[in-house]
Amino acid sequence: MSSIVITGNDLTLEQLALICRENAKIELAEEAKQNIIDSRKVVDDLVAEEKVVYGITTGFGKFSDVVISQEQCKELQRNLIITHAVGAGDPFPIDVARGVMLLRINNLVKGFSGIRCYRIYSTEGFSWSIWRLGTIITYGSSYDWSWYGLL
Repeated sequence: MSSIVITGNDLTLEQLALICRENAKIELAEEAKQNIIDSRKVVDDLVAEEKVVYGITTGFGKFSDVVISQEQCKELQRNLIITHAVGAGDPFPIDVARGVMLLRINNLVKGFSGIRCYRIYSTEGFSWSIWRLGTIITYGSSYDWSWYGLL
């Protein structure tokens, strides 16, 4: 079976089923890769230029007025992942978990997140366990991707 090319724009239900239930491989379209690289560069430039940007170089919520140093930015992001990476209850079936992660990847390749390419590539062949109950529901129910960020 050939790989299914993920563009972020045209994933079909048939492709979703092949990937989730038949373990079809995915491949990122060149444009999708470039989208990810470009959006990551924006984040890296903001940090390097010490721009004040919510959640990148500042704290969150009531700490949004606290500016984070360039040296502390990685720690801030890691701590955010840790706080969002808790789940409980029974895990979803593997095909459902793969579907959740595939839909997340399909969104991330649009290039609006600042994620690094290696995070998406490192999902290949991974058997997902996503618990039915996350502790925090935020933009895109981020707990499912956050715990993966800890790997």
